[in-house]
Amino acid sequence: MIRAFESSSTADGRRLVAGSTGLREASQHTDVKLTVVAEQLLEHARGAAQPDAIHDALRAGLARRPRLAP
Repeated sequence: MIRAFESSSTADGRRLVAGSTGLREASQHTDVKLTVVAEQLLEHARGAAQPDAIHDALRAGLARRPRLAP
């Protein structure tokens, strides 16, 4: 059980790093502050529309990343 927890937290950590890197890249490619990109992503998760430029930058960033194993 401990190994399962450790491997799960390692995978979560990799996802967190990949996610924060993606947000940072989207911020840099759109010239929008990182905090604004993060806020807009949260609002989008709650149902708000996401600006096209940020949506496109996030999608492009995800396409460049290798898939993480669960």
